[in-house]
Amino acid sequence: MLQRRARALMIGAILLVAALAVVRVASRSDASALPPGVTEQSFTAHGSAGDSRVTLIGVSLADARYQTRPMMTHGKRLSDLRAVAVIDGDFYNLQTGQPSGRLIIDGAVLSSSAAEPSIALDGRTATITRYRRVSDVNVISGKPRLIAGGERVLDFTADGATRMQDDAVVPRSAVAIRADELWLVACGEPGLTMTEWARTLQIRGFQDALNLDGGPSTGLVLGHRLLAGQDAQVPTALVIVRR
Repeated sequence: MLQRRARALMIGAILLVAALAVVRVASRSDASALPPGVTEQSFTAHGSAGDSRVTLIGVSLADARYQTRPMMTHGKRLSDLRAVAVIDGDFYNLQTGQPSGRLIIDGAVLSSSAAEPSIALDGRTATITRYRRVSDVNVISGKPRLIAGGERVLDFTADGATRMQDDAVVPRSAVAIRADELWLVACGEPGLTMTEWARTLQIRGFQDALNLDGGPSTGLVLGHRLLAGQDAQVPTALVIVRR
């Protein structure tokens, strides 16, 4: 009887060790799916319409393995683009697909409107500004600026955003800078107002942040895997690619 009980305890211990080993292997497998040097984070934002999940993908601007740049989608969904990570880009004309702000890719000016602030990406630097620079190589616009110099922007209309865009509770997209880190950030449903969105990013310590097209256009993809929003078909995207 004692031998049988000892044998049962031994078998149980073996099964427990095997189960723990499977859990450890699964955890390592999940972590290894994230490209080296790329960080994925998420947290809960508390808004007037309830809690929304915010997801972030970040890279160091000093990391020579990656480049952040705008991209034309040519009708593809965000998850079909060849990139490490993707977020939807600028606002656009629903009839023509033309971006409402500036779009420069590898020095080619595809949209020259200076009505919106932009993020200029040049090598290992990223600058969010309202001003146009002749030397810019890769630029994509958005509106409005949410954070400028660590301070929350209070007048969104000065950057071309409408009151309706400010007050709407919708999913949101943004690109944000903190030290030498660049982050693609998306908020899922039910969403936030623009003021809530700006406050949420300021709390995370971002020095500068630019709002991108939101609502049904919001989509954040990592390795062809949708993390937030919808797998939308939008004209432009901001992508992290391997050099």
